[in-house]
Parts: sequence; C-alpha cells; structure tokens
Amino acid sequence: MRLFTLKIQGMKSVLCVSSVERAVLSIEGVDAVYIDLTTGIAKIRCYDETVTEDIIKNKIIEAGYGIDAQKTSAAAEPEKQEIALHRKSFLLGAIAVIAALASLILYFCGLLGLNFNLIMTAAAAECCCGLLALYLGKKIVLEGLNNLFSGKPCMESLTAVGVCFALLYSLFSLYDLSSGNDLAARNIYAAAAAAVLWWSMLGEYLSSKICQPKTELETAALSAMLLSKGEKYPVTSDMLLEGDVIFVQKGEIIPADGIIEAGNAAVDESDFTGSSIPVLKDKGMEVMTGSYIFGGELTVKVRAAAASLPKNVAVKKAVSAEKLENSGDKRAALFLPVILIVAVAVSLNWLFYSGSLGLAGKVFTAIMLVTCPCALKAAQSAALLKALQKAAAIGIHCSGIKPLLLFKELSVVIFGKTGTITNRKIILTDIVAYNGVKEEAALVLAASLENSSLHPVAGALKDKVAEEKLLTCEKMQYHPGEGISAVCQQAKVCFGIAEYVRRSCRIPEAALQQAEKWREEGKTPLFLAAGRTLCAVLAVAEEIPQTSKNIIASLQAEGIRTMLMTGDTKEAALRAASFVGIEKYMGALSPQEKLELVSSISLGGEKVAVVSSCHNDCLEECKADLRIAVGCRQSINGKNNAADVVLQEGRLESLLQAIQLSKKLAAADRQGILLFYIFTVLLLPFVAGAFYFVVPGLLAQPVYILLAVLVEGLSLLANAYTI
Repeated sequence: MRLFTLKIQGMKSVLCVSSVERAVLSIEGVDAVYIDLTTGIAKIRCYDETVTEDIIKNKIIEAGYGIDAQKTSAAAEPEKQEIALHRKSFLLGAIAVIAALASLILYFCGLLGLNFNLIMTAAAAECCCGLLALYLGKKIVLEGLNNLFSGKPCMESLTAVGVCFALLYSLFSLYDLSSGNDLAARNIYAAAAAAVLWWSMLGEYLSSKICQPKTELETAALSAMLLSKGEKYPVTSDMLLEGDVIFVQKGEIIPADGIIEAGNAAVDESDFTGSSIPVLKDKGMEVMTGSYIFGGELTVKVRAAAASLPKNVAVKKAVSAEKLENSGDKRAALFLPVILIVAVAVSLNWLFYSGSLGLAGKVFTAIMLVTCPCALKAAQSAALLKALQKAAAIGIHCSGIKPLLLFKELSVVIFGKTGTITNRKIILTDIVAYNGVKEEAALVLAASLENSSLHPVAGALKDKVAEEKLLTCEKMQYHPGEGISAVCQQAKVCFGIAEYVRRSCRIPEAALQQAEKWREEGKTPLFLAAGRTLCAVLAVAEEIPQTSKNIIASLQAEGIRTMLMTGDTKEAALRAASFVGIEKYMGALSPQEKLELVSSISLGGEKVAVVSSCHNDCLEECKADLRIAVGCRQSINGKNNAADVVLQEGRLESLLQAIQLSKKLAAADRQGILLFYIFTVLLLPFVAGAFYFVVPGLLAQPVYILLAVLVEGLSLLANAYTI
C-alpha cells in the first residue's frame, strides 16, 4: 500500500469534503481517504501500485478543486545555507591571510627595500581584501548597524562600527599614500578588519549549526493488520488513517490511539499510567499508541491516525529556528557606549596634542578593533556546539541548546516511577507456601504455568527456576487481567489474582492477610492453586536498581530537591520513594493531576524538570522548564517528540552528567568573558598611546592590532574547548 498527502484548495464546507472523497474513491485501487477541512490536507491510501499522484490530482481538479504545489526544494534549503556558510568562512579565511601578508609587507617595506609602486600595490591589495571581506560579511555588519540605530546594540554592532571605520580609514590612508605620503602605508587596517570579520563569520557559522532544526529520533513505523473489505492487509502504522479498523494480538504493540470494537486483552500501559502490571481492556475502552499486548486480541477503530502530524512539531521547529541568544549580547548595550566614549576621548586628546587628524583616526580605529567582541562570540558558539556534541556522545539528545543551559539552574526534579526510578523489570520478592507444599515446588509449578507467557510476571518466575526443572503443562487458558490456568501432571492448576483463584479453591484468611500486607508495601500478591488446594501466595514488584538511589543522593547533594509522582498506587509510590530516598511522593495521580502539580511548583518560581518514561503523555502538556524522557532510542509515531531532552540509553546517570556539563559550559562562558576583558584592559593602554613616549613606533601599528586580534581569538577558542 501507498499513502499520498496533498493540500487541496477551495474546500469551504463538509459538502466540499464529501465531494472530494467521492471523486477520489471512484478511482479503482483507492482504499481510503481522510480529509481535514481546517487545513485542507488530504491523505489518500491506495492498495493498487498503478495509482499515481497525478491520477489523484487530475480527479480532484475535475471535481472543481485546486492542488497546492509542493515545495520540494524547501527540505534542501538548510543544507544549501550550510554549504554557503562553509564557502563564506573559507573565503574569509583566505582573504584574511592574503590581507595579513600584505600588511606584513607594508610594515617591513623599509627592511625589504621596496619601491613606491610595490608599496602601493601591497596597500591596494590589502584594502581590496578588506572590502571583499566586508561584502562577504555584509549580513553581520548590516545586522549590527540596524540594531545600533534601533537602540538595541549587540555584539555585531561593535564589530560593524569597528570594521566600517577601519576600512574607511584604510581607504583614506590609501589615497594619502597615492599622493606621495610614504608614512600612510602604516595606517592601513584592512587586514585587521578582515580578521575581525573572519572571527565574526566563524561565530555565525557555529551559531547556525547550533540553531538548525535538530534531527529527531528515528520514528519507528509499527506493523499493523488493517481490516478492510473483509480482508486483512499488513501495513505500517504511518499508513493508518482515522476511522480505520485494525487487528492486534498477543505480543504486538498497539500502533495508533483508538477505541476497542471487539475482543479483550491484558495491555501494558505503564508509560501512561505508571502501573507496572498490565490492565484488562474490553469493548468500548480506549487504547493508546505504544501500549503492549501481553495476552488476548483486540479489534480497534483508529481514533488518532498515526500518519497525522504530532501536535508539537510546528512548535519545535519554531523553537529550533530561533536565533541563538549569546550572553555577550546582553552586555553590549553598556559596553558599546563605554568603548565609543573612551575611543572618542582618547582620539580627541591626540588631536589636540598633535594637531593631526590622521593620528586621531589611527588611534580611534585601533581602539575599536581591539575591543571588538567578535572572537568572543565565536568562542561561545564553539563551546555550545562542543557541549551539544559531548551530550550526544553520552546519549543525551537535546532539542536545542537552551535545555542544556537550563540543567545548571534546576532546583526541583520530579521523577515518574515506572521506567524511570524502576527499570520496568518485575521480580519475585516473596513467597509463602501453604498446605504442606514446599516453596521450591510451588515456584516450579508457577514458572511452568507461565513458561510460554510474555507477561512480565512470567519472566520474574523463570529467573528463579532452572529451565530443566520446568514441568510440561497443556490445555492453557489465559484470562487477561486475571490469571492463567492449565493442566500440569494431571492436575488443574490456576495462578493469578485472588478473585480469579477463589473460583477454584478456598483461600485461607491467613493467606489473604499476608497478601494485604504485601499490597500495603507496594507489591502485587498472586495466588497459586492446584485443584482445590491453595499451594502458595507470591509477591512481585518492580525492580528498583541501586543506581537510582545513588543518583537521587547525588542530586540532593547538589542542592536539588527531588519528588516522585506516579499513576500507580500510593503503596507502590511509597515503596519506590522509600528505597531511593525521596521524601515527597504522590501516587494514584491522574494525568490532569500530574499537570496541575508541575504547574503549581513552576509558578512558585522554581526551575523544574520532569523526568518520565519515554512516551508518557504528561511530557506533552506539562509546564515544566525541562521535560526529560528516559529510555528512548526511537520515537513511536512521534510520541516522545514533546521531550526537551531524551536520555537515549535509559540511564539516569546521564541526568547527573548533563548537570555537570551544563555547569562546565557556564564556567567556560564566564572564563571566556573574563579573558576578553583582560585582553581589552591590557591592550587599551597600548593602542591609546600610553607607551608612545617610551617607544613612539609602537603607537597602534596595524600589524600589532592584527596580531592582537588573532591571539585573542585563539586564546578564547582554546578556553572554549576545555569543557
């Protein structure tokens, strides 16, 4: 089967939708049509490979409606932009090198014994390189000037002012040189301006790599059995449409949200409810995408088509496309006026002292170039990119850089239980035998009964019994949500909850009291009977790894408060919270109650993170600062797209690593800003002429400014890569 998606123009009512549906369904080979009137999107499924998109389009046009042209080039646009940025960075690098060589020639022209024509050629070459660099970096310069004139100066504003003035001064010096003034050869700052622009372009390129829409986790297209026209068709979940009827059975994952039309089954919904024990689902009940069927079979009418776009996709793309907010931009509003005042004041001082407008311009140009924060932006962007790469390497998938920056600010972390604090595995915790039956024999009998089952309890029992000890059982009967029965060694054996086993035998009061005690401890009691005799009561519960306890302790040592919320019973919540050391816990919460809990804490001014299982619907709507999903390697029909951060390896240790990485990133940012200020403070006296009367030749020479810009940039980059 194939699925075509088209955007239809001209539909204004339900009658229009019906008209299009009739037209498309008249095409032989079309299986189903689903049309959304609000968006105009039509999804057409065909079981005949000969049906093409053009045939469908022509039929829609014949019915009197139009088709929106698909912009196929849009997907390739980000790639083209990245290639263009690569090219610009490379060209600017080459231009800066050529300009630097020309600057060196001009500085050592006396030692090299160059004649006037060669000096003029080198000066012209440097100015041309500077102008070409300005053309390639015009976007940065224009953005900086626009922000400056609109009263919102940023880092690009400082770069724009410094580069523009440097190039204007260099052109003036070139004109002065052409008039016969040999000293003007040492007043050309085009090479330093090109170097400043190169750092700015590098920063823009690294920022673009960070801000590009992130690749989502690979979406898993589940297999499904579609019931259509009395036949069963195997399809993938991305082919399903709203209103389809599908058939799912034991061992399969439900591929789409829907309503049960027939059948009953034990369904694991731990990702959504928090309960580790499967629940019985019957006709008329809802099922959710990603739920697992442990026993039974269901006929389900699809309510929310898997092929539909997840609600949050448009939001995520909008967030991804945001301009990266750089910490240096926040300081530029104050820094730029201060630098301009200093530069103007020092230049006027030299003008009054020497009477030379050229010397005053030389000092002003040098001050603006050495105080440009262009390398700071490149270094900060490099640090952010490095942090994202390190996070990905340890299995932390971030939707952008903002979630990673938020880790260091967290004050409260709210954990789910199943698949988060626990590892989903069911273990046998207790067993008590009755009526003279030995515990080992009861365990062998229960494991033999569950040997062919996919139920998590079966795994817990088989872990305790060697395979060669298992008995052969026949006439298996599975009752979803209740228990299982079979004939083992000519005796009818049943195993399950009290209500189910009570139909076969009388359960002593002592056994019921023992079961109630275990239930209060957050465990699930199960009864085993052979014939009319109760053999044993067993208790199972989710396994809680020691690592969860260590992680909670580490978070609390960092000053972060921890909480636990779950849809499972209060007793199960108490058991998990007590084991790992969480004092505040809440159980038996509905999804709405979970959302209200998170919102109330967030409104209190706390920085809150919610850590939950991979496909938990709570992640989609909760108002936490950070939404963290645990254990996802792939998305099932977009179910985990709502998470800001995905711990792909399913290890809570990654949470601690993310916090440490976020703190290192913040430290590198602070160190970078400190380095920039140190360079600025050290270089300002030099370029302002404080040492002029000691060594007159040192006054703001272009080659020294160029060297300072390069050394400062390399130092900041080296600091950035220490995270």
